[in-house]
Amino acid sequence: MRRAPTHVVVVPAAPATDSISAPLPPAPEIPGPPVAAASPAPATSGLIWPLHGRVAQEFGHNGHPGIDIDAPYGTPIHAADNGVVIWAGWQGGYGNFVLVDHGNGLVTGYGHQSRIAVTRGQTVTQGDVIGYEGSTGHSTGPHLHFEVRINNVPRNPRLYVPGNP
Repeated sequence: MRRAPTHVVVVPAAPATDSISAPLPPAPEIPGPPVAAASPAPATSGLIWPLHGRVAQEFGHNGHPGIDIDAPYGTPIHAADNGVVIWAGWQGGYGNFVLVDHGNGLVTGYGHQSRIAVTRGQTVTQGDVIGYEGSTGHSTGPHLHFEVRINNVPRNPRLYVPGNP
């Protein structure tokens, strides 16, 4: 007969985190003069979800640096807050990708768009249409890859955007 162990070792779980440690890919080479992002329109009360849909993949799952939101192909994608578009173009696995600088180190990213509706250097207001849901880049179907970056570190969008998409 086997005896039960006389001692138990308790190992605490790893603490929850709001960021991932994996480094971001290098910033894309952007042709042309630098875009000043120092004076976007004043920030509003907070970020909004860029579209409504079903969350297909959460932040942090297997190092995922954003949230994937399923919605019908062509659904308008809206700017999460006021800012300046610092990238609008093809970005490898992200496909058609837009980055919006909201100031104070806060940048939001919108990937896999079927069509981009803004240009680099353009000022956007919260809720403006910046593109349309698609499946470009490394994508298995129409969805939006939505990122929140603070000083270029991916953060869980749920900590910055209230409610659900």
